[in-house]
Amino acid sequence: MIKLSILIPHYNTPHLLKILLDSIPFSDAIQVIVCDDRSTKDLDVLDEVKRSYPQVTFIVNTSEVKGAGASRNQALDLATGEFVLFADADDYFVSEVWDLLSPYLTQDQDLVIFKFASIYLNTNTDAHRSDRYSALIDRYLANPNQTNEDALRFMNPTPVTKLIKRAILEEHQIRFDMIRHSEDVLFASKVGYYAETIIADPRVLYVATRSEGSQTMTVSETIFDIRVDVLIRNVKFLREHLPKARFKTLRFESISILISAYKNHLSFAKIVATARLMKKNGLRLLPKSIFHPGVFFSHLKYYRLKHKAAPKDTV
Repeated sequence: MIKLSILIPHYNTPHLLKILLDSIPFSDAIQVIVCDDRSTKDLDVLDEVKRSYPQVTFIVNTSEVKGAGASRNQALDLATGEFVLFADADDYFVSEVWDLLSPYLTQDQDLVIFKFASIYLNTNTDAHRSDRYSALIDRYLANPNQTNEDALRFMNPTPVTKLIKRAILEEHQIRFDMIRHSEDVLFASKVGYYAETIIADPRVLYVATRSEGSQTMTVSETIFDIRVDVLIRNVKFLREHLPKARFKTLRFESISILISAYKNHLSFAKIVATARLMKKNGLRLLPKSIFHPGVFFSHLKYYRLKHKAAPKDTV
């Protein structure tokens, strides 16, 4: 019986995909599906990886939309495990992954959220990509009140390190947005909302990798518009489904999106129009809680770390 389906979107990184597959403890209880997003590079290496892992199901994204969301959806449609776990092709699991996962595969919880580490590939130094999400788990475990639980449920969009009961995804028809960016935000919010039982595990399950010394990420106006649209749709979903008192405790990334527009030299008119659109949709640019000293300095520390050693890619 398949207990766990591990679903992996892949594009142009077969050397790293092999490292990920080597970190998976294959057994009859685990199904692994790799959906290739129509790769264009190192196809000979990808073919060799396919031959080396006959126990893995390799498929190709045949949808009209490229991207991780479409590839994950196609893999999810073929999943048969009681639980699903997503991984990115350039990351890998820790060596004790089976010891961490196996106890939960015989329990009845809907969602388990683990921590992950983040490193630069060429130096193995901390990339600080995971700090924000680790803090959500730490705060919840230190004080498991409703506010901290909702932050854990709804403010952590990354799909990796979340062990999800597949029945929730099928019952509520939850899939990733068929877009190239921010495809995981609404998926995460819907999983967080429909999961009745949730567990936070403070142990590291997974290592996310980045390349050090690459160029700073450039956000085009198209990507910016997608992020704004996703933010507004996410806010609408949570406002419609959560009690007002719980919704008001959530802190959305409206101000950081506007800052990214400024940093990427979008026009002043574009920034003003977006701010007005956010306000029209009930988004505060600065939540009231930011003025609480503890919250303010917590955010300040996070942003200093983020900008000191931020993940750097070119989009």
